[in-house]
Amino acid sequence: MSMSSTRQSNPDAVPIAQRVAEPVFSIIAMSVLLGFFAYHQRAATGFLTERFGPLEMLCLYVPIVLAPAAALVRAASGRRNPARPVEACTDIILALAAIWLLRVFPFDFTHLADALPPALQFILAWVTDPIGKVVLVLQVLIGTLAAFFILLKFVLVLVRGDSTSSTPSTPSTPSTPSTPSTPPSTPIPVS
Repeated sequence: MSMSSTRQSNPDAVPIAQRVAEPVFSIIAMSVLLGFFAYHQRAATGFLTERFGPLEMLCLYVPIVLAPAAALVRAASGRRNPARPVEACTDIILALAAIWLLRVFPFDFTHLADALPPALQFILAWVTDPIGKVVLVLQVLIGTLAAFFILLKFVLVLVRGDSTSSTPSTPSTPSTPSTPSTPPSTPIPVS
């Protein structure tokens, strides 16, 4: 059976390549991001200000650590729907953390590029505090909307039922026409 026909027969199934690549990529990307912010904190570059306390640490690091969770659930189950509540939960956590970080704003984005080698600092040197705030606002909006629609999709798939376990009650083949359930009526001759 070809991969395209498998995908059509069970849209909830995750292809093996995605089951392997998605968690690996997610873990690597989040590890780099975690290392980037941890370096800022450890080296005291000035990006994290004195307002960056224990709660702000949780708000910054927890969403990064939880981000690969949905990919890991998809990889373990081989299906998309079991991972949707996990993904929605991580999106809500991201949105709530971004709200708190917006309120406290323990960042100085003029130092964001300081963690990079001098030859690469131009990549992030243009990011200012207002741009950083816009990114946090987008995290709130996108995280909230994504969580809503992911949970909606989760419920719709549950209500619809598992496409792999449901079987049609009467198999139909394209070569045989369906027969009507009631015989056709014959006109009664009028005399």
